Amino acid sequence: MFEAFAIAVLKACGNIKQAADLLGLNWKSVFDIMSRAVERGLARREVEAIAHIGIDEKSFTKGHSYVTVMTDIKAG
Repeated sequence: MFEAFAIAVLKACGNIKQAADLLGLNWKSVFDIMSRAVERGLARREVEAIAHIGIDEKSFTKGHSYVTVMTDIKAG
């Protein structure tokens, strides 16, 4: 139950340090809780093959700052 509460606090906070301060734990303890939650989430994830992928590059500002966007064309 405490780990579920700690994950909710982590989601609400901007970073691990803030969550650790609110929970009264050290940074490593909160990081370990987060790592276990990520492992559980990845274990539940179903991996599906993507048949068609779209790739595009967009610029954020004038100049040479770009981001590559990848999308599953069928699923949107």
